[in-house]
Amino acid sequence: MSLMRKNYSVLAALGEGEHSRIFACDKQGSVMLDMCRESNAHQRFTPYGFSTRIPLSPVAFKGDYFDPISQGYPLGTGYRAYSPILMRFKSPDSLSPFGVGGLNPYAFVVGDPINLNDIDGHSPTLTGGSRFYYRGPIRVIDGLRVFYTDGPSGKKVLNIGAHGFPGRIGSHRVNHRASVIADTLQKNGVDLAGQETHILACQSANRQSVGGLSFIEEMANITKAPSTGYKDSLWTDDNRPAIINGGFEKYWIKLIKEMEVDDPDFARFAYRPITVNPSSSSAVDGTGDKNQFIRAGKSSR
Repeated sequence: MSLMRKNYSVLAALGEGEHSRIFACDKQGSVMLDMCRESNAHQRFTPYGFSTRIPLSPVAFKGDYFDPISQGYPLGTGYRAYSPILMRFKSPDSLSPFGVGGLNPYAFVVGDPINLNDIDGHSPTLTGGSRFYYRGPIRVIDGLRVFYTDGPSGKKVLNIGAHGFPGRIGSHRVNHRASVIADTLQKNGVDLAGQETHILACQSANRQSVGGLSFIEEMANITKAPSTGYKDSLWTDDNRPAIINGGFEKYWIKLIKEMEVDDPDFARFAYRPITVNPSSSSAVDGTGDKNQFIRAGKSSR
């Protein structure tokens, strides 16, 4: 059977004898309606994918293949079987407990099935696309939220969260250029040499004045590594701590890259990630297509 997909959602399937089916999916990619010439079948899932009705379509929860014999999902092209009845994997992860698999070798999406997916059977990704999501410990240094994530190349990326202004980040009352921020981080033991950075702040890709540098351009020249920021506004959903300095173990954040057109904040909404290289006046615009949905407990940096 051949499947037609768009991102995580399965749109249609073509089987033997030109027998076609059309699917309706939710935002997680789960098949909620299976339509064919003969009949329509509705499906409902619990947060962990259990359904009282065995799915008739070849794909079901989160758009993954469903095995009707084991009543589970062979994720990672058969690497590990996930059981929606047990709400965990049936075998341990080879990358646990010291790798990206996490401490619990049997856990599914680190206990967050609403926001996360697990395509390869090893490590979770954000449901619905390539939006940024982090959940874990951070350091707070002079009000800056500092933490590391794995980048696409496999190298660690230093993330810095703050309020942003053209050429500067910090708070509404105290904000600085990249040279001052870099000095503060280095005095607190953060090594910036060759370190790729991700600036989670509004206007971090906006230049302060005509001929001046943006915050990420200056940061890239300091670290001698790429730096990513955002043009105009940046909207996030997070639980930022109300501390100036110290550690915070249970921080989480995800970026809002889509907003409904009838949202009262839509006129101020933007999602324009920009990546710059050291000593480069050119930037890579990572916006992709224009997206217009998702409502959450949101905030603008």
